[in-house]
Amino acid sequence: MVKERKRGQRYPEGYIERRIAILVFDYPEGIEEQKIRDWVKKTHGVREKKGISAHLQKLKEKDFITLHPQKGKDNIWKPSEPKLKILKYVSEGMPEDNKGEVVSAFYTWLVQKTIEEYLLPGFLKSQHIIDGYFENGEFVYLTHLEREEPEEGEEGVIEPDIEPDVLNFFKKGFKLSPTALSHSVHELPEVKIATALILTAKPNYVDRGMDTRSIAVATLCSCLLIDMMKYPSLRDKIGDFFRDPDIARTLTTWLEWDFLHQRPQDWMVRIFEVGEIFR
Repeated sequence: MVKERKRGQRYPEGYIERRIAILVFDYPEGIEEQKIRDWVKKTHGVREKKGISAHLQKLKEKDFITLHPQKGKDNIWKPSEPKLKILKYVSEGMPEDNKGEVVSAFYTWLVQKTIEEYLLPGFLKSQHIIDGYFENGEFVYLTHLEREEPEEGEEGVIEPDIEPDVLNFFKKGFKLSPTALSHSVHELPEVKIATALILTAKPNYVDRGMDTRSIAVATLCSCLLIDMMKYPSLRDKIGDFFRDPDIARTLTTWLEWDFLHQRPQDWMVRIFEVGEIFR
């Protein structure tokens, strides 16, 4: 549906640029410049070729997209390589972004790829639950403990000293949660509060001292619960995530959510009840 603009009406500064960026982020093989213009015209009513070209140039200068000229053919624009500033650009958003735009930006190819390569390793490092990580092709130790060098061909993968079920929980969960992305960049107070509430409800948690696995699992779980309330379109996806038997076992192990052993239709009601707190 075309957004009709009154004569003289202008979109907020940076709005169309951002919409173009999100479009290109979802085309790893590239998208023709004419298709970008047609899309902007159809969805936002913007026809000025010069203005769209200027937006593309700004995104190129920010190193978010790359130009691939074709002799005798239309230019092709592709997403840049994954980098941390992509996550900051997407997570900050704009006041004019609606919930659908936030979700569509999060699920673009480039953002999902950047989450896998940067956000997940960074989170695991910040939670102090791994003893090393890859940076610029080299394995960096967080401690002075001796450890075998990674096998040849393993560059770019996480080599954590962490239980497989926990790692699986993070690998799947981070790629579902816009709130987890925002929290990793901005440290959202609502996530901290939700995490504290979840951990406080854990039996005997206070007596056990600092449990980094449970804290990390509770943090991501809090983000997903907030997403379920904040973005209704994600409820089915996140619901399927919690229904996964491996995920349920992880939450039972680290958060002692014994109700997950009940029938899924029963404990999903409990999940929604917890999520309602953070609406």
